Amino acid sequence: MRKMLYATGLCALFVILYTTTSFACGDKFLVKGRHVTKVQCFVMDKPGVILMYRDSNIKATEKGLGRKMLSRLNRAGHDVRVVENRKEFESAIRNDVFDVILIGYPAADEVEKALNETGKKAKIVPVVDKKNKTEIASARERYGSIIKDRDRTSTKVMIVNAVLSEADKT
Repeated sequence: MRKMLYATGLCALFVILYTTTSFACGDKFLVKGRHVTKVQCFVMDKPGVILMYRDSNIKATEKGLGRKMLSRLNRAGHDVRVVENRKEFESAIRNDVFDVILIGYPAADEVEKALNETGKKAKIVPVVDKKNKTEIASARERYGSIIKDRDRTSTKVMIVNAVLSEADKT
């Protein structure tokens, strides 16, 4: 009888100890076969207002500023506006204030001129072709932060978040 009582007590103790350790420090996600994705960690304290200029004539913007990028920026809490031609862009610059402007590198100079004309300030982050080393070097030298068109979407979002964090510090 005592052996049965000890065995039952040992089994009960094992069940109690096992269930309490399985819920510690996020292990419950791993036990159930789920995990916390990186996307959930990109939420900013102070989300920014971002203008995404997707020009169909620039190859880098097709790959670098796609729907997935827009979705991830929205999920991170940013207010993103997408324009696809010069007229929409000029209207947006005149009427709204943006923290960051994402645009293909060849058109970044035009954007900078348009910003100077309106007197508004925004950080320009050009999207460059990952294979074009000279374009990468000149864009990085001129603008500081760049996005490579073939980078992972999570990397692009981290770059935008870093640019916004730098702008908050100044």
